[in-house]
Amino acid sequence: FCYPFQLFFNLIYYFFLDNFVLFFTRKEKEKNGIALIRTDAIGDLVLWLDSAKELRKLFSDKHITLICNGSVKELAIKFDYWDEIFPINLKKFSFNPFYRIKILRKIKKSSFEIAIQPTFSRTFISDYIVKVTNAPCRIGSAGDLSSISSLEKMISDKWYTTLIPAKKSLMMEIERNAEFLMGLGKINFIPNIAYIPKLDKIPEILESKNYFVIIPGAQWLGRCWPSYKFSEVINKISEDTGFLPVICGNKKEMELCRKVMDNSKVNCINLCGKTSLTQFVEIIRNAKFIIGNESSAIHIATAVGTPSICIMGGGHYGRFLPYPDYLKETGKKLPYIVVKQMDCFGCNWICKFRLAKNDTVPCISSIEIEDVIKVYKKMLEDNLKMKLLN
Repeated sequence: FCYPFQLFFNLIYYFFLDNFVLFFTRKEKEKNGIALIRTDAIGDLVLWLDSAKELRKLFSDKHITLICNGSVKELAIKFDYWDEIFPINLKKFSFNPFYRIKILRKIKKSSFEIAIQPTFSRTFISDYIVKVTNAPCRIGSAGDLSSISSLEKMISDKWYTTLIPAKKSLMMEIERNAEFLMGLGKINFIPNIAYIPKLDKIPEILESKNYFVIIPGAQWLGRCWPSYKFSEVINKISEDTGFLPVICGNKKEMELCRKVMDNSKVNCINLCGKTSLTQFVEIIRNAKFIIGNESSAIHIATAVGTPSICIMGGGHYGRFLPYPDYLKETGKKLPYIVVKQMDCFGCNWICKFRLAKNDTVPCISSIEIEDVIKVYKKMLEDNLKMKLLN
């Protein structure tokens, strides 16, 4: 969607093919209920849960349908902040016209009264879903251009009846979510970290074991700290504590996790691609601590009360991490950050350096093993009172 000719092609696809089919799609009922549209990833959902709870209170008399990325359904279904969940496979939605039409027909037939898209960094797809609801009231954030082109945004802004103003200054995501909520009328709302209750059982192989978790993956390989460095960290921490290293990730990260395990000198348990999302949450909950790149795992650890170390770069520095300082007073176990400051921070992951395919960006690759070990030791010192080593 980044170039005008791509946008032109997609607009033809959207407006002609979709609207041709939707023209013959009849509503099944009168306008009723709320479509809550949030199609981003797992970490975004975790950061939003505190605001989602308040949205439920704000519209306690309405039937709320969460239209979401299919990857978050397993977690979202555990919360009663919505009455119904409508998951979408975004890849199929983008490339499979038959699946796409099926989804759009279902959305239109639902005949929503209100459509709310609370994401600050809107996408053209999520905006288009708002349009298809054809709800009399369609609310979104004024947003930014992180995930949408200026031309796309100019078009999709017109699909909303109300755009809630958003400050131009950098804000951490839970504060940004609160900004939108206050724009809806939840005055004096102070954002906090959501708590994720127990969802599942941990795998039997980890029962009664003292272990720590390594998360070597991230949204794309350029944001992944080199695998051999993770292996060295595993070696040093295992020697120091005797804890069992557990490597986790999704199915797309299996090769990466295998490299970390193969380069380690100690026995590891590799659970990459072998757990459900709810099991993954419980593995993190029962760990002594976790170490990983900037990913959903860090936010999950914060939400379940597990100490964590995040190796992060500058693409979104200040937006998703670190957490606001005032949350330190709440007693939450906020992530420890390992970072190498550079003058290009805030690049939205559009790196100014020339990199070979799959190379790690310099702000992350320049972080040394000793940097992580130093932060790890600081974490242990801070958590001794909580008997982290017991």
